[in-house]
Amino acid sequence: MTLPHDTPKVVGLGLKLDWSDFPALDAQFVARVRAAFDADAEMFFIHGLVAQDYANIFAEWRKLHASAKVGMAPFGKFSREVAQLYSADDNLVFFDRSPSESTRSYDDISPKELDYVVISSPAYQDDIRRLMVAKGFAEHRIVTVEKLLEYLLFCPGPKVAAGLAERLLGLRQPRKRMAVVSMYGSGHEFIRVIKEKGATFELFADPAVFRHDLNPVQRNTLHLGGYTDEYSHAVVACSPDRYTDAFNDLCVVSQTKADVIFPFLDKGEWPAEAFLDFAPVVVYMPEFAGTRRMQPTFASLAAHLKRNHIHHNEGRDNPVLLDHWWRKKRRLPPMSLRDQCLKGACLSLMPFDYLTVHLAHRLECLKDLPWLKILVLLRDPRDILNSSIFKFLEDNPGMTYEAVGLRLLKGTMHVPTPTKSFPVPPFGVLLDSYRYAASQPNARFIRFEDIHDDPRKAYLDALEWLHWLPARFRPLSDDDLDDAIALSSFKRQTLGQLVRGRENNANTWVNGCRKGTVGDWRNHMTERLKNHFKALADDTLNILGYEVGDGW
Repeated sequence: MTLPHDTPKVVGLGLKLDWSDFPALDAQFVARVRAAFDADAEMFFIHGLVAQDYANIFAEWRKLHASAKVGMAPFGKFSREVAQLYSADDNLVFFDRSPSESTRSYDDISPKELDYVVISSPAYQDDIRRLMVAKGFAEHRIVTVEKLLEYLLFCPGPKVAAGLAERLLGLRQPRKRMAVVSMYGSGHEFIRVIKEKGATFELFADPAVFRHDLNPVQRNTLHLGGYTDEYSHAVVACSPDRYTDAFNDLCVVSQTKADVIFPFLDKGEWPAEAFLDFAPVVVYMPEFAGTRRMQPTFASLAAHLKRNHIHHNEGRDNPVLLDHWWRKKRRLPPMSLRDQCLKGACLSLMPFDYLTVHLAHRLECLKDLPWLKILVLLRDPRDILNSSIFKFLEDNPGMTYEAVGLRLLKGTMHVPTPTKSFPVPPFGVLLDSYRYAASQPNARFIRFEDIHDDPRKAYLDALEWLHWLPARFRPLSDDDLDDAIALSSFKRQTLGQLVRGRENNANTWVNGCRKGTVGDWRNHMTERLKNHFKALADDTLNILGYEVGDGW
């Protein structure tokens, strides 16, 4: 994926909320909600609210909609608390699954009768929202707990709104028009607030709103794909969590030529190329390559940087393949078919997605997908073989280290389960993937040895190569990086039961970890096993930078 040659600027206004703008809100409540939000666990902080918190949020929202006819679906955690508002609010109508003295049935809800539907259940907000959409409500007229929080956290108060309106006025250009963009209704309150302070817009755009009478600007309504040279700026009115979606829709899909303004982005101007981080990514972490030392950290960093995780349902776990090949043919799908499934999964990836792959695949199956970025966890293949041998000795205590190693190299080893035995792909499949990745411009290694010696540099280099850094939408601090790295420490992964580097005579594994060292193969690999490995690997160790020549 590429941006058009004539790319716009991305402008951050550095907007910060001034909590003195909300004198009616309790300071401890604000601090509690902000702390929960900063923990980046959306459902955690929604469920962490107390009833009075929700009542406060709803009361602030209701001030801006005092005359609106509102339907309330008080199902779930806050039902009793919001029901107390019923007698004091003539424009508030309650609905539930079954009618009663104070509620009407969901069957009676009509978009012709109500201006908004407010859903007070965090757990069931998505289910009820889908029901409302089916009844004809536009997305921006359905207010969930999440949207109420979004209003509280990201809708500017009077002071900030006045400053923002003044800044937007200064950005206007002669004979140009300014558009405002809302992402699926999330910014409608934002727009109304800054309009009250003097901000004006000629155009309104939202992927979910196409009717003139449903937009907060009350002027032209425009699909995101309709931008032309007539518009100088597109102001994005939504929470920062949705900035990646807005950037993708405006700059990648619609290819707007208008400069894109993100109010809550750090102040400054950057070319759009600075945000070229939307390419889908495949993260290949082979078995026994140190997955436990990378996966928790990488997952934490990806979540912080707002990447969407897709786990590949691999060959021996794929129920469709297993049903066809095991029950009917009494064997696993051939490697070629498993690789086709991986390729198909990669074809379905969207911008900002990353897909993790763990089991053996031939990465060459992705050669026709050059737009992908492929990040490969690299470990000395001899250490991978060494770890594999010790793991398989657990299930084959009667075999020797050398015998297991030879069978793994030949592909004649099996993984026993209570019902069947899975053949292990030949070790050469991994070597082929490593050789392929080393030759491709869209592939990069992150070395287990570097994660072991200097994890900060290893991860920062990888994230910069992926164009995930610099993170314009949500900067990654040193503390954020250190916290993520700590998730993959040997002590944490083994629950403190093993000491890193200590020889484990009992061959005890804890959470997929055994010893946690580099170069342990030297302590165990026999000459015969070395010779067989050299014959199979050929010059792979030289290509990967682990040896010079074959004199090891």
